[in-house]
Amino acid sequence: MPDAIESGPGIGTSIAFVPCVANRDRYITSDSSGDYMSKDLGDRGVENQVKGSAKEMEGKVRGDVGDATDNTSEHIKGRAEELKGKIQKNFGKGERKVD
Repeated sequence: MPDAIESGPGIGTSIAFVPCVANRDRYITSDSSGDYMSKDLGDRGVENQVKGSAKEMEGKVRGDVGDATDNTSEHIKGRAEELKGKIQKNFGKGERKVD
């Protein structure tokens, strides 16, 4: 793959192709034992519930701080994080019910 593509003579705009390796572990769990897939659904459900509840609380605090400081961006980011936590927590509840 070329390092850059020139857009034409005299224009001087180029696009660089750089492989992104910063987030290559993004979908790997941070489980220290590394055996997330070997856990049964009940254990994974509890883990997701706990992590989701923590993320929900963190988002609520971040949103409230953003609201108190009139920082709309932080308020929205906090509420989004709170929603992600609720989704993860409910996903964990579902995993526990299936098990």
